[in-house]
Amino acid sequence: MPPMVPVTRQIDDDDKAAGLRTLEFPVQADRTFTPIPVKDQATPPADGLAQYVRIDVEDGLSMINGTLSMFVMDALNDPQGWGKQGPTTFIQTDGAPDIRVIFASPYTAAALCPTPDEPASLTPDTTPSPSPSASAGFAVQCAEQDAIVVSVYDWIQGLPAFGDDRTSARAYFLNHGLGHVLGNSDATCKKGVANVMVNQRELSAKCTANAWPFPAKS
Repeated sequence: MPPMVPVTRQIDDDDKAAGLRTLEFPVQADRTFTPIPVKDQATPPADGLAQYVRIDVEDGLSMINGTLSMFVMDALNDPQGWGKQGPTTFIQTDGAPDIRVIFASPYTAAALCPTPDEPASLTPDTTPSPSPSASAGFAVQCAEQDAIVVSVYDWIQGLPAFGDDRTSARAYFLNHGLGHVLGNSDATCKKGVANVMVNQRELSAKCTANAWPFPAKS
């Protein structure tokens, strides 16, 4: 996995809209998690399916919980998102969920979702942590436990394929992870608009980054 590049830019409005209070972060936080509280739970739709989503934040991260949860749920329920299948409405809960979205420090993310030859466990143990790095390959391992794990480092930095459009990169992290939870495998891209299930950390120059399962046609 590639080492983390230092964060040198200043926080901007898009960062704040994604629930970031600061661009400083612990390499390893507390390894315990608190669900973002839900004040008014949405009513399940009369038609279609409902999937309950709990957003867990590792204790020790400095996030704006209300703004973070709004960003996550808006992305999951976007018309270009996975909800088009079913159709499905994703509803935030702070109780027992169908899907967990977990925001973690880089060390903890690596411990929660190890490399494919190691078993995944969403209960971190006390064994030595792996080296901090940009998370890669985490989605499949945690998806087997219906979880999307996002490293706060990735949430801050975005991905090179998306350039300065970190909002789209953040939507990609969620939608790619949810795609794995829903049973979709990684895809490939030779040219054109990349499928959301393509690993866009290493995107071909002939492919265009894409955050959505069903991107709107321009």
